[in-house]
This record gives sequence, structure tokens and C-alpha cells, in this order.
Amino acid sequence: MEAGAWHSQGSIVANRSLILDVEQRTLTSDSWAVLLDKPFTIINPAARKLVEFMHLCIEAGTAQPDLIRGWMPLLFDTLSTRFPQETSRLSALLAQVEAKPALPWSTEAMAHFASLSISRLHALFQEELGTSPRAWLLRKRNHLACELLTHTNRTIVDVALDALAAGLVI
Repeated sequence: MEAGAWHSQGSIVANRSLILDVEQRTLTSDSWAVLLDKPFTIINPAARKLVEFMHLCIEAGTAQPDLIRGWMPLLFDTLSTRFPQETSRLSALLAQVEAKPALPWSTEAMAHFASLSISRLHALFQEELGTSPRAWLLRKRNHLACELLTHTNRTIVDVALDALAAGLVI
């Protein structure tokens, strides 16, 4: 976006944004140029901590203009750094369920497969996917049924009967 451009956004859930209004010529480092390609970016954990610190200083009234100017290069460096993605504790489970959606995937079976307690499974699903295990499984199975209806010549009745017989309907 052009420096000084008007910004607007909306959300139906609690959300925060950090808008950095910086002239393009300020982004002289090659690593900072990465930010020009993605004006909207997810804030990595290191940048999040820096932003939290900045927020605390601003709220406390201890953020002087020189300090804020000093934060900008540090923030740009932190935002442009590629951090390795941590592997999800759910990745093996999700891959297994997607590979074998007709298995009787109860919440207990999913927790057992992932070596998690049922409450921890629910917590991870909420953190990583924003849903419950049951709702995620239902969406996956419905998506599979939609794919069969869209990409085959099978009738709705055939797909529904197969889904019932295979346990795809919860």
C-alpha cells in the first residue's frame, strides 16, 4: 500500500491489527523488501512479543519518539525473519483421518491415536483449527460427499447410502 493510505477493516470476532505506515524507500534492506510483497502478514512469535512490549511502553507513557524510531528496524527485521513452523500435534491425526475417513473416528479414538487426553485434543483443535474434533470431522466427511457428488456420476441416494454404510454420517 502507499504510505498514508486509508486503512479499514472489520471482524465479527475480537481481533487486533498493527498498521505500520512506512514509506517504501525506508525498506532498504533486502530482507525488509519481503514485507512489500505481503502487506498483510501473520505476526510470528518473536514479533508478537516485541509488539506486546511496545504496547506496554506506550500505555505506560514511557515510549519516547526516539525509542519508537529505534523499534522500527527491529520490528521490520523480526517480521521479515522466516521462522520454522512448529509441527502441529494434530498433523499425524489429521492426515490419518483424511486418508481413512470411513473409520469410526470418535473423539476418544482420535485422542488415543494422537496420544492425547480428550480435553487436550479439544483444546488443540480449538487453538489450531478453531473448531471441535467432531465438527471438523463432520466438515471433512461432508466435503468428501460433496466431492463424490461433484466429480462422479453417482446419485445423491447412492452417495448418501454409501456414506451411511461407511459411517461417514455422524
